[in-house]
Amino acid sequence: MSGNPKSDWMKNLLKDLNATVRTEGESMCRNIKQLRNAEIPASEEEIRLAARQFVRKVSGYRKPSMVNEEAFERAVEDVARATQILLEALRQPVKST
Repeated sequence: MSGNPKSDWMKNLLKDLNATVRTEGESMCRNIKQLRNAEIPASEEEIRLAARQFVRKVSGYRKPSMVNEEAFERAVEDVARATQILLEALRQPVKST
């Protein structure tokens, strides 16, 4: 690890998320749009909506029960934070397809 707790936390979370997505046999939830755009940066709302969609996909809940709501919302916040960190850290321009 790098010795930077924030960096190590993000690397571990992304590794875990990647393993979860691979286990599902998909490369990405189909309803999550690409947030990285050179011309128009993603808004906080777009990042949060993508995080919520990802947590829904992973957890299997569209809306969690009351007993699971706190864990669900915490996961949304964690994924949104990791996404923001990732988008801020990416330096290369987006390739056009």
